[in-house]
Amino acid sequence: RGCYRPCAGRRARVPKRAGRSVPRLRWPAMLVRPEDLYPPRAGAPARRVIDVRSPGEVARGAVPGALELPILDDDERHAVGLRYAEEGQEAAIEEGRLRTEGDMPRRAAAWRAAAAEAPSAFLCWRGGMRSELAQRFADHPGTPRVEGGYKALRAHLTAALEPSLARRRPWVLTLSLIHISEP
Repeated sequence: RGCYRPCAGRRARVPKRAGRSVPRLRWPAMLVRPEDLYPPRAGAPARRVIDVRSPGEVARGAVPGALELPILDDDERHAVGLRYAEEGQEAAIEEGRLRTEGDMPRRAAAWRAAAAEAPSAFLCWRGGMRSELAQRFADHPGTPRVEGGYKALRAHLTAALEPSLARRRPWVLTLSLIHISEP
């Protein structure tokens, strides 16, 4: 049983860059399922996670051991979100492109280097546009994105935690300090 499968369903719109589109994947865009990334009782993920969420999102819920290489910083994400709320997805994509185009080569180089260094998988909030864009810009065949993103990964790990804890006897440690003062 393989843990990767080609993307299915709706394709994200790809923003234009200087009159040409973002590089298309030369291989099928691959996904890895959370349960294949973190198999039961494995102790460690099958691949290193490259987290492309903003620093604020990571602060609200980090993936232990993940390499944090955001596609948008907090201010950029806020501006893109406002534009999305006011004018929709197309306008938000354009806002993100305009805000990141000067720094995108550096970000893409970091994703490419991270993907080449160790088997990895890209992660965003729901496994959609941001992780797919990072996957496209990194242009590193064989580096999937996490299906369902952080939201699905958190649900998988939370569900796996309860049975794991039920198999173990908990230990409760207490520490008492006695201080005797001399007159």
